Amino acid sequence: MILENFKNGYEVANGSLLAKSEKNDCVVRACANAFNVTYDIAHKFTAETFKRKARRGTYNVFTTFKELGNVA
Repeated sequence: MILENFKNGYEVANGSLLAKSEKNDCVVRACANAFNVTYDIAHKFTAETFKRKARRGTYNVFTTFKELGNVA
């Protein structure tokens, strides 16, 4: 299996000033990769959707994604 658009976690955050001040942002980086969006857009998405606080990590990821998938 070849992942054509995959970037490593550091590469996906290149060019983002926001990423330089972050930590515990693995879900932000994963969302940026999965949805092929910029780090800053993924950061905003996780803040709004998962109620993620800056530098605090993301909780209830599986449950929240499951709920998003069930929205009609």
